[in-house]
Amino acid sequence: MVHGSRMIRYWCGIFTLLVVFVGGLLGGCSSLFSTSGAPAFEQELLQEDFAKYFTTFTSVTGLADIRITMGDKSFSGNHALFAESPDKLRAELYSLFGRPVYILVNDGESLSYFLPAENRYFKSPASVESFYRLTHIPLAGSDFVALLLGRLPSIGRAAFHAEIDADGHHVVTLSADRLSQELRFNQQKMLTTGRLWRGDQILLTVEYSAFTAEGFASVIHLKFPAAQSSVLIEFDSPTVNGIIPAQRFELDVPDSAVKFELSDT
Repeated sequence: MVHGSRMIRYWCGIFTLLVVFVGGLLGGCSSLFSTSGAPAFEQELLQEDFAKYFTTFTSVTGLADIRITMGDKSFSGNHALFAESPDKLRAELYSLFGRPVYILVNDGESLSYFLPAENRYFKSPASVESFYRLTHIPLAGSDFVALLLGRLPSIGRAAFHAEIDADGHHVVTLSADRLSQELRFNQQKMLTTGRLWRGDQILLTVEYSAFTAEGFASVIHLKFPAAQSSVLIEFDSPTVNGIIPAQRFELDVPDSAVKFELSDT
């Protein structure tokens, strides 16, 4: 499961750009964006719908099939997922016979990973490198949680532009230095597509679909073109905004488990 340090350093460099999320963005909407002279729908989308969307979901639990594709290789499995804003995550992978294959917990500060069949336990800082090393997903755990809850990374202070396309969809473009982001909303003002660029290079594309009655996307497709990888998450009847017991984000392992401390180097 350990990948080359070159790839890890590459993604570390990219995703250090993504550590500030929409919470910071929304906290200063009035100073970040100018809507003077903009059509009324732009002001409404920015000041109400846009901000409201990114604070709608605070947690999600449920069974989900996760398929990870890396080049011409792919693997998938049924998981029990527990995610809570801003950075809490528990993922349990089960075999066809219902036995746990691994249990992963991200508590915002550390990342814990247990292999019951091998009785091996790994612990490391909650970093991009560690999460990628253990899951093959080139994100920090907090990034993954944010994307599950429909929150794309913030690019900081940004120029704002919004328009309605030919299909009646709202398209929001944010630009800051060499970073830019495009957010596409359907007519019900649900985010369906998000893209993040650095210069001409697309770093991340996320597609949301199969919305529940609450407006939560039960199918989430993450694409990382530079790494030629993607992650497809398909929830089965997810529960949103419920209270998740704090114990879910703790990992108790047997005293007999062989313990390993992982570093980012």
